[in-house]
Amino acid sequence: MKKTILIAVAALCLLPGSLAARKKAPATKKADEITFTTIKANPITSIKDQNQSGTCWAYSSLGFFEAELLRMGKGTHDLCESFLVYNTYMDRADKAVRTHGDVSFSQGGSFYDAVYCMKNYGMVPQSAMPAPGTLYGDSLFNFNQLDAVTSAYVGAIAKGKQNKISLSWKKDLSNIYKNYFGELPTEVKAEDGKTYTPKTYVTDYLGLNMDDYVSLTSYTHHPFYSKFVLEKDQNQSGTCWAYSSLGFFEAELLRMGKGTHDLCESFLVYNTYMDRADKAVRTHGDVSFSQGGSFYDAVYCMKNYGMVPQSAMPAPGTLYGDSLFNFNQLDAVTSAYVGAIAKGKQNKISLSWKKDLSNIYKNYFGELPTEVKAEDGKTYTPKTYVTDYLGLNMDDYVSLTSYTHHPFYSKFVLEIQDNWRWAESYNLPLDEFMQVMDSAVVNGYTFAWGADVTEEYFGRRNGKDYAYVPKDLKVRDLTGSDAARWGGTIATNNVKVPSNDELTITQDLRQQGYDNWETTDDHGMVIYGLAKDNKGREYFMVKNSWGDYGKYHGMFYASKAYVAYKTMNILINKKAIPAAIAKKLGL
Repeated sequence: MKKTILIAVAALCLLPGSLAARKKAPATKKADEITFTTIKANPITSIKDQNQSGTCWAYSSLGFFEAELLRMGKGTHDLCESFLVYNTYMDRADKAVRTHGDVSFSQGGSFYDAVYCMKNYGMVPQSAMPAPGTLYGDSLFNFNQLDAVTSAYVGAIAKGKQNKISLSWKKDLSNIYKNYFGELPTEVKAEDGKTYTPKTYVTDYLGLNMDDYVSLTSYTHHPFYSKFVLEKDQNQSGTCWAYSSLGFFEAELLRMGKGTHDLCESFLVYNTYMDRADKAVRTHGDVSFSQGGSFYDAVYCMKNYGMVPQSAMPAPGTLYGDSLFNFNQLDAVTSAYVGAIAKGKQNKISLSWKKDLSNIYKNYFGELPTEVKAEDGKTYTPKTYVTDYLGLNMDDYVSLTSYTHHPFYSKFVLEIQDNWRWAESYNLPLDEFMQVMDSAVVNGYTFAWGADVTEEYFGRRNGKDYAYVPKDLKVRDLTGSDAARWGGTIATNNVKVPSNDELTITQDLRQQGYDNWETTDDHGMVIYGLAKDNKGREYFMVKNSWGDYGKYHGMFYASKAYVAYKTMNILINKKAIPAAIAKKLGL
């Protein structure tokens, strides 16, 4: 049977107080405003409003299946988010209780929740259940009170001190959901006049087979602007390296036909920070201890410690009363702690410091799992989860860069503070470096992108959603200024829209930027596509980790000139490197 590719529009759950939930002033279009034309976009269904609920996963996944039905000639269908959310929340509560709270209970979900629901419980049209919000006096979903009540309820069961629980808790929880969503229908009267169960409504009436949806591979050679953006938010933490590297590996799994996976940043950060603290202590503080890291930290972690899905650890921030990572207090505490050990005056230290530091991290991230129950029903260690379940081989991935202070076609340790593991990168001439990136995207590969984001002409800083290098770029010496403190010597010009021509980036100019600290190691992201603007210039499409912001909801465009100029290094699958270049590198 020919397999069909499962793609759903990914958007952050727009909860109250989020950036995307705030009302934005309408943008004023200027005559010279840059516009973008997507090279290829697959059809999407009409926009619905999840309102004050964390149900983006439900709206996007069912929106995909509605589009599938249109593609299949099945007509227009409005599938019921309430049915999906009701069943999913009951299942999530069950798992939270069974794991004594180790699996978090929250409003969020994944695309697989829709697949699982339609396969095991079925689906109904929206008309079969009350319109969202109407049962509690609202016109749309509003989970503010619901989430407070159910989270408290499930938490009391999952993390209670009782040795035995009554299974009546499920009935009570179900009754709460009935008050918000209505009764789950057992029969559906379809437009053909026949009556179906929710399961036969999916299989016999809609004609959907959930086993057809296993791979996203074939879509990766197109710009999947509205399909691929699965944004997370690192929030107030210096963990872009974790989000970008794991985002890259999640994209790799999609490319390999392994389905959608949400890998756990907390697991990576916990292990990495413990290792970085160890090296800081061993070098008496000569290796800095900070929140930063490199792409290689993810490779090292998955090779030596393994990985777990996000569901295996508490959701970021939840253990300390936040909804996302917030390391302000954590960094203050751990930096002081590690500094006291690494730079102390003692002649001998007690190794108990590692246990104490680990306990601090446990309070922020939770316990590190020793076992993972995967979706195939089998139990894996974190290491075998990577090798046997995910099928990833860390030896397939290399770091590439392009600088003249080391020989081309050789490896060297990239001299940046956050490369504290002293990982090596392969060195390529700039033209071949860019060729690798172009070829990778065209042939369906993503790559992790480390780059400088301090420039005024970088996306969010210039008030636009693209990064470029203006031809009339001028550099001001800001030595000793506050701007230099945070961003080094930055470009200062008032160009808001790039001229028809950008600055030509040469190998020497790129090297100069690195040597004089103008190009700094700031941020890790994922490059996944190509696009053209209305003037015919090509841009890379970039997935960020700053949440849902800007015109393109967390992604942006980076001109090829910007990428050539400001890229520090990339992490990429060796198979994505053109054969002639790989041969020169000895790969």
